[in-house]
Amino acid sequence: GFYEAADYDINWVLLNAVLEAGSQDALDVIPLIPTISNNMYGASGWCKLNDDDDRDIINYDVWGIDYVDGVPKFVRYGVFDGASGKVSWDTSLVTP
Repeated sequence: GFYEAADYDINWVLLNAVLEAGSQDALDVIPLIPTISNNMYGASGWCKLNDDDDRDIINYDVWGIDYVDGVPKFVRYGVFDGASGKVSWDTSLVTP
């Protein structure tokens, strides 16, 4: 899933930062992370960071809980598109 891919990617970013810094000291490694991330396309997509050091352009699933056959289940209601800033809703789930 996405979280596993993101974990994989940050490990590669950190590994490259340690190798580039020639050090495991956080004060040497942390300043390199934005540049390395911005130039890396990993398993979870482009790793570019915004000014708050969050992923810049990324899609997010919009989840909720609904009853499926009488049992509460997590249901994906839509997707937020980070490039456009818009949500695409699954209208079969969100309209009465």
